[in-house]
Amino acid sequence: MTRMKNGEEIHIENHSLADRVRRDLKKYDMIYMQAPLGWGKHTFLADFSRKHPELNICLLEPGSVRERLGDPAASGSLVIVPRLEPLLLSGEWKLLWQRIAARDRREKYILAASVDLPEELLAFRVSGSLISYGVRELRPDSGEIRAYFEQKDIRLREGELLRIERDFHNMPLCVYLLENPLRMSENGYSRKVREQCFEDVYSWIDVTFFRGFRVEDQNALVCLSCFEELTEELVWTVLDLPVEQAAGLLRRVTARGSVLESDGRGRWRFTELFRRFLNRLVHKYTDSETMRTIYRRAADHCERKGQYKEALRFAGLLEDRDRMVRNMERILSGEMGYDSFLALEEYFLRLPGEYVRDFCPELAATGALLEALGGSLPGYRKYERLLQIRKDGQEDPEERERLGRRLFRLRMIRPGGITPEALKTYLEELEADAPSYRGALMDGIPGNFRPGGVSLLHGDRDYCAFFMDGADGSGLSGRAGETFGGADAAAGLLLRAEVSYERNRLDETLDLLSESLRRARESGSRRIRLLCGLKLSELLIARNQADSAETFLLERQDDEHPAEALWEQDAAAHRIQYALLKSDEAAVETWMRERAPDEGGRFYTTCCYQYLMKAKAYIWQENYVLARMLLQSLLEFSGQYGMYYLGIQTRILKAVVYYREKNEQWREELSEALERGRRTGFVRVFADEGDALYEPLAELFGGREARNLEKYRKDVLTAVRAQALLYPGYLRRKRAVKTDSFTVHEKDVLRLLALGEKNAEIARALCVSENTVKYHLKNIYQKLGAKNRSQAINLITEYHLL
Repeated sequence: MTRMKNGEEIHIENHSLADRVRRDLKKYDMIYMQAPLGWGKHTFLADFSRKHPELNICLLEPGSVRERLGDPAASGSLVIVPRLEPLLLSGEWKLLWQRIAARDRREKYILAASVDLPEELLAFRVSGSLISYGVRELRPDSGEIRAYFEQKDIRLREGELLRIERDFHNMPLCVYLLENPLRMSENGYSRKVREQCFEDVYSWIDVTFFRGFRVEDQNALVCLSCFEELTEELVWTVLDLPVEQAAGLLRRVTARGSVLESDGRGRWRFTELFRRFLNRLVHKYTDSETMRTIYRRAADHCERKGQYKEALRFAGLLEDRDRMVRNMERILSGEMGYDSFLALEEYFLRLPGEYVRDFCPELAATGALLEALGGSLPGYRKYERLLQIRKDGQEDPEERERLGRRLFRLRMIRPGGITPEALKTYLEELEADAPSYRGALMDGIPGNFRPGGVSLLHGDRDYCAFFMDGADGSGLSGRAGETFGGADAAAGLLLRAEVSYERNRLDETLDLLSESLRRARESGSRRIRLLCGLKLSELLIARNQADSAETFLLERQDDEHPAEALWEQDAAAHRIQYALLKSDEAAVETWMRERAPDEGGRFYTTCCYQYLMKAKAYIWQENYVLARMLLQSLLEFSGQYGMYYLGIQTRILKAVVYYREKNEQWREELSEALERGRRTGFVRVFADEGDALYEPLAELFGGREARNLEKYRKDVLTAVRAQALLYPGYLRRKRAVKTDSFTVHEKDVLRLLALGEKNAEIARALCVSENTVKYHLKNIYQKLGAKNRSQAINLITEYHLL
């Protein structure tokens, strides 16, 4: 795996982990390293033992515990157990535990394992004398990977290191086995190299680990590899085993570690690497009839348990179309969100056209929405017409009503803008199809739909058209609660609060949000409660409380958010706004690398908010070409789908980009955004861009004085200026400013400036003229990147210059 250099093996040197271990040994009696195989626990601890003889380390390998512990050890020594599992499976653990429990020595311990913390050690964790390390602590960084390969005389570019981190998460086992494929490659790190490395890793797991299981356990694990989650009941049902044998299988497997991860509630999941290894075995060695039998049992089990998404997956593996349709209908009748629809796409596309056309109207509605989510309005309209034709040709009144309700609901939940005229037409058509229908709007296809996005006013559905030219949205407010979640009035209050916020009536916004939050708690509307929290966080930012917004409200969002991929991704994107306000480089770069959507792939309408935040991050990075391209895509989408608010946002950001590039098109973009904003009276959409927008806005208005402006433009300029003063340098990467950057005289002025002294007072204190003070202040502003006195004072505090 590694070649020798000066008599020693070359391996990844995890300096950050070694430094942390030394620090934590001073504070804790025990360190427990828990991670699956492949994370280099043994290699690291063996290297740590060699490099720190001063710690008087006793290294306990399996089979040597009795002998080593029998030797008298010096007081204060460190006992390291690099492989705990063999000790737990033998009598050696009792010997070690007796030594730990006696506590008559002042020894410290480092235990490494792939299994959960033994029950005997829980007391140490509770008492605060034990700290646990996981994969996050054991993972080496890209710099350490680069250094390892350089010792091997292999030079990797930055992009190759990033791809290795993405593909293998810098797992040491994979990195070690990457050496030979890299040496044989003429093109550096490539897809072929990656696949060869995975094959070598799987072979290593097979020979050194998997063959240590009983043959019957190996076969059982292969059969169970198709499941996302295991329970004892599922194991005995699918494998057709007695209950005791199923429980014994799970005990044996979990005792070995690295295979299953427990959630502590009687459920297990395969570790990522081991699942990949098992899937390889399935494709290579398992006969299809055996797997089909397993899939049928699994589908039956999941249907009995009401786990229709899992049942659908197994029906797909069986290619049983009738069963796929049956389970899709069951899923569609439950609580739904856009993410649930997208999860059905793979199975929907595998159904022949006659199934969609003749068998199930719900599938036609699903196809329409999938087309809309994928950015194809023509595709959406094709399915919509299919439903319309089927409804119009229906003679049975009950079936016509059912189809009419589904068609209405489809029109209401597809992403895009909606106008009062369109809503009126939809309602009239629904009344004609279902004259006796008085239920909530939520009763159409698909059952109980949850709104998407981080806003009701301008999320996946845009309702700005109801608030044009001073309108209060009365055409919508009467049905707002029904549209967004049954008869829940909390939604209607939240919609009014969002409009008040956009019109910069912040006190009114707080009152409406408080009432909406109270109603949401009473009615159990978790999504409305979460959306209220997001809007409250924006309100706190507007009131110069960004830190409170992030640490309080968004921390609560983490505890409450529903387990939905799209919501989690939107919430993560929403947090980037706080990182951009503070120019938190680590947070922005991490999100861009790990969580940001790929605009180069398929454009999903549900990700438009994430795309927008990525465009802001590009602007912050001064990557204006990519920002312009992404904003242009968003602008085209907003026009095609009628997303009024998104159209304003994208034009504002395009104006910022053009202004920084000294392209006069910024005037046209900003003027159009202002005209669209004036029609709705929205101010905050401009104010929230603060310092990034203030200069172009002031220049467009003919200077920084707003006395002669019409009221709306004056309100916008005032709000933008206020935001710019609160958060200077927004959407600009901050360069660290140190005290050494200032001259002695500038430091004197800096100290008095931070105390709030006026120019005249500074001049008297320093015995200089006011002109000299102004000269020093000009230099200080330039070095801080501040535009005025208030910004300079804020930046002095932020950079800890005093």
